[in-house]
Amino acid sequence: MRQCLVHRVPMKNPGDISSILELIESGELQKEQIVAIFGKTEGNGCVNDFTRSFATETIKASFISTSNEAAVLPALIMSGGCEGGISPHFVIFSVSEVSVDNNMSGSEKRLAIGAARTENFLPEEIGRIAQIHRTADAVLAAKESAGIESVDDIHFVQIKCPLLTSEKLSDANSRGAKVVTNNTYASMAFSRAASALGAGLSLGEIETTAISDEMICNDFDVWSGKASASAGIELEHSEVIVLGNSSEWTGGNIIAHSVM
Repeated sequence: MRQCLVHRVPMKNPGDISSILELIESGELQKEQIVAIFGKTEGNGCVNDFTRSFATETIKASFISTSNEAAVLPALIMSGGCEGGISPHFVIFSVSEVSVDNNMSGSEKRLAIGAARTENFLPEEIGRIAQIHRTADAVLAAKESAGIESVDDIHFVQIKCPLLTSEKLSDANSRGAKVVTNNTYASMAFSRAASALGAGLSLGEIETTAISDEMICNDFDVWSGKASASAGIELEHSEVIVLGNSSEWTGGNIIAHSVM
């Protein structure tokens, strides 16, 4: 059966992955078993927060070398805005295969994790219904890969989504495409909202009839109680991580949730 392990380690600066490498070098963590890495960096969390991309690129450089370009990267979800209130850190999710007594197999639901990613978004798709539907599809794909039986067993969906930059706005304008906003900072909210609504749609929290381009960031009666979304400049697609409980998994971890 699969087992999901969770390690939380500190970072001294956005480029410091020494704690992750120590776990790998000690044998406590196998690089190829890492499914996702969440990071909370000390940047301001805004459009110009490059600590997220710094951490992302540092991890990528460690996982992929010129001699091993086919290596599979874990989902990397970096979130800034860690200015004194929260200690900068990484949370590493890994999956291993373990043998269990047949009598214990499937007796209790345990922590399960699944990952998926969307295709790249065009600038005009960010913060719009296309992003909702594509995110919803990725959530269901992650659920399937995790072997989670029911959406009721899903307790947390973490999404890292793109935002609009001046380059993307120029690209859209050159093609005559209309974007949801010309304000790059506001685009973070639209992208996060569309992502959360996509999660809610896939989990049965939101009806298809309730979503439209016009309601995004306007109708606050429509929301997800299981989604967390973070927008950044470091990607063009969305990374989607689903955490829940499944009888196909074993281990000492389970997950629950509440609305903040």
